[in-house]
Amino acid sequence: MSLHCLALLGNKNEPLYLCSPSTDVDVEKSPHDDSALDDDHDVFGFLEDMAESSSERKTRKPSMRLETMVHASLDRLEEILGAPRKGISYGKFKRGSHWLGCICPIEEFEIYGYTTSSDVKILALIEREGIVPLKKRKEIDIKILFTAVHDCYVKYTMNPFTKIRGKIEPPCSEFEEGILAAMQQYNDAVAATKMVTI
Repeated sequence: MSLHCLALLGNKNEPLYLCSPSTDVDVEKSPHDDSALDDDHDVFGFLEDMAESSSERKTRKPSMRLETMVHASLDRLEEILGAPRKGISYGKFKRGSHWLGCICPIEEFEIYGYTTSSDVKILALIEREGIVPLKKRKEIDIKILFTAVHDCYVKYTMNPFTKIRGKIEPPCSEFEEGILAAMQQYNDAVAATKMVTI
């Protein structure tokens, strides 16, 4: 699979949700894999509330390595968007245009970004080898992924019992099912495009 991690960040870059697609077959272990540390360590605070209710989650916790990459991309994200100022939205975006594109490459991944009109950021960590050579097709698939995730977030926040701009905490099965469906749709589209180009 080419999509390895998905993150939702609040308007002050605080983590709202972080996940990796769950699979029936474990992904091949990387030499940098630190899954043994994941149960006990949460360096950047992404997973502090997720650890308590991991049995309720439909998605799996990303490794500390992926969490670190998402955290490292925040500096580049702030460069692109500029320092957030109260009451001022990002001037470079037209109405309805939220696509940030490739924020930065890190190791064998590229991090793509999307921002909502309420300054919530969505980041996707995508494996570079899994990216299809046809750039336009790749970007269309990633934009579809971000739009689907944004729709899931809007539906989640419209629930009167959720905290506005708060962390997304389980049980939120409808939200997680929507996120899983969006990630699976993206991975299926990339796999189908790879088959056509081979």
